[in-house]
Amino acid sequence: MYSTYETSLSRRYLGELFDDESGGAVLLGGWAVNLLVDERFREATGRGYIGSRDIDVGFHFEEITVREDLEGSDFSRMFKRLTSMGFRGQSFRLYKDFDREGRRELQHAEAVSMLPFEVSKLYVDLVVDRIPPSFSEVFGFVPIDEPLLENAFTNGRTIDIRWEGVDLKVVEPSLLLAMKLSSVETRTRDHKKLKDIADIYALAWYSGESLDDMKEDLGLWLPPNTIGRVVRSFSQDDVSAVSDVIGVDASTIRVVLSELWARARAELNNLESLTKVGLSLFLLVNLCGIPTSHTPEYH
Repeated sequence: MYSTYETSLSRRYLGELFDDESGGAVLLGGWAVNLLVDERFREATGRGYIGSRDIDVGFHFEEITVREDLEGSDFSRMFKRLTSMGFRGQSFRLYKDFDREGRRELQHAEAVSMLPFEVSKLYVDLVVDRIPPSFSEVFGFVPIDEPLLENAFTNGRTIDIRWEGVDLKVVEPSLLLAMKLSSVETRTRDHKKLKDIADIYALAWYSGESLDDMKEDLGLWLPPNTIGRVVRSFSQDDVSAVSDVIGVDASTIRVVLSELWARARAELNNLESLTKVGLSLFLLVNLCGIPTSHTPEYH
């Protein structure tokens, strides 16, 4: 899916971004999945779980955030740090160019003079739980917003992980799984979609949380019809491609994905049954003239 060079490069910068100066930032996305599942995946398969090419860092903003608060925020400190490290803006992302063959950092002028396949781009996505009104005026772009991310900060839905001498706050598995299920529908590139499906499977099966608990927690973040729609959208070809990437039998992946959908289906069936009961009572009351309550008259 991604070359060893790309994931190794991304991994190195991950360690540089998260240190004592990273403040209240949390890790989400592909690297968060890797850190949560790698040990158990390795024990089960004898291989490490796939890394990520991009780094996703999450930040919290209060509902009312004035310009001065933006300029002194953890987001601002990380943004300034990345630009001082040579990262450039591209829409809502920050990136840095590297020579794929020579494995060295490229200046922008060098990168634009080379062919696209000769250049490897390292992307860092700074994700917020809400976009304050003055954000684009201060930073010059509109960031990715993920409303579910607020739960990581306000409800303490993070896990502390010590990784290669660095203390990281990582979004907890069930919330991260909900984010993956939400994002996979918007993917326009095949490799991004396949990576999301792989991460969904890995989080459900190797995060250390029981599958039953994961399914129950998912109900906190996503409605059952969304879970069902997303999981059912994964084709046989998608699952087979994921199987080739992570080296897990396609039938095993399908069983775990089906389990995620099973709870959602049960909840939808219960809701449908309750709706039918409610409709029957409504018809009974209105067609037969049965009073719904009795208030005594006092004379």
